[in-house]
Amino acid sequence: MNLFIMRGHQSLAHITDIIDLTLDPISFSGIDYWGQEARSLKITLPFSDALKRILQGDLRTIKAGFHTFWVHLIDAAGATLYLGVLKEGDFSVNYVSLAFQTVELEFTDFFGLILTLASDRLITLSAATLSPLFYIQPLIDQVINPTGFQPDTELYTNADIIELAHSLLLQNLTFQYPYDTSLWQPYTIENCLLIDAKDIFLGWQYTQIDSAFGFAVENDSLYLILWLHYSRTSHGQTRYYFRFRKYHIHHTELDLISTLDQDFLHDQPTSVPKPSVSSHLIIGEAHYSISGYKAFYTGPANIFAIDLVPGEYKAHDLLSELLKITNAVLMFLPSVPASLALKNRLNPSLPPLHFTDPVAVEISQADSTLPTPSAVAVAHQSALDSISDHYQKLLSAYPYQIQITTHLYSPDYTRLALSTPYELLNHRLRFDGYNIIPHELDFDPVSLTITISGRAQYARKHTHHSTAQ
Repeated sequence: MNLFIMRGHQSLAHITDIIDLTLDPISFSGIDYWGQEARSLKITLPFSDALKRILQGDLRTIKAGFHTFWVHLIDAAGATLYLGVLKEGDFSVNYVSLAFQTVELEFTDFFGLILTLASDRLITLSAATLSPLFYIQPLIDQVINPTGFQPDTELYTNADIIELAHSLLLQNLTFQYPYDTSLWQPYTIENCLLIDAKDIFLGWQYTQIDSAFGFAVENDSLYLILWLHYSRTSHGQTRYYFRFRKYHIHHTELDLISTLDQDFLHDQPTSVPKPSVSSHLIIGEAHYSISGYKAFYTGPANIFAIDLVPGEYKAHDLLSELLKITNAVLMFLPSVPASLALKNRLNPSLPPLHFTDPVAVEISQADSTLPTPSAVAVAHQSALDSISDHYQKLLSAYPYQIQITTHLYSPDYTRLALSTPYELLNHRLRFDGYNIIPHELDFDPVSLTITISGRAQYARKHTHHSTAQ
């Protein structure tokens, strides 16, 4: 194996004499199922003069709590095994003798870097709705290419972060979106307020002759209509008033397409005939209702327009909530410069992969309890409650913890014809009657052992199971 230490495009060291190496698995789930975790690399090396210069000498530079270099670990075939950075202080020196020392370094991947910097970054949300899919990229960009407000710490500045990102080749981080929204529609929102029309209705000084306030379907489009006919007598004279509003409804969004206000000295037919409307309307799983002056929506959430409470939030907390809402994971692709992909946690449309003769298998009863999520910026706690309910049902349906061990050159693995063991994380797996959702993959680059961990359910033969993950 080869370890390259780089600052920007400049090579500071190329190391092949690796004494010991421990590489964390890629983990898509933490103890609360939806918590994605950073990945570390522990490596022990001879403490050469070149490393002394980089870590302690004239080449040492610390910005925003990190050394301004990145590491690239590749195998003998040239495949990338790890990309990461070193926090200040995350190394220790061991004196074997006065003439020979070793150094143990613990790197964190770029995802861990983003999480660390995001914990000190405040994000201002001014919009009441946003698309979590497409806001994740600008949020991360504010973390690694900050402008405006300084970080919520006195230990470093925006300028330090920008210099660090430049040294790590992250200043122009590219994003890919292999994410399919059709694979994730698990939750609903309840009593989402579409409009409070109290100020549109005329006040107590007016006498209501007739009114209509409700929903109507015209040419396969949905509308909210307010039609009001009033009179008012003042100083012995009566005038008649007509007010009309028509909104086009798209999910939870209202678009005012028609408005009319008129008044007359004599009562006469209104210029717009009274419409036929419904105070309760069900379209598929969507339920629209009227209560007093208010119109509400209950039904499936729109992943492209999540209702938020404007304000200031820690970028770390906001990123966590957006990933939870979308059931997505962030993956740095094995490329230089680094590239980030937002993907589904699992793609059930891919064919399941079958293991018939693994090296070892361990199965045990799993803990299916989950913490109760609390909203950070999401306006409707019911949305998070529905997500939590979905996760809880999923874990209950897959009550076992399973660990399958195989080898890079075992026939059981090679017949799958995968380009990399990490592709296993994208597929459902099968073994001896068990359906498996993989959550974690550990590939030992020294022994070439592959260990897959996940949740499992035991299914009888000839039974088809379909569960959104």
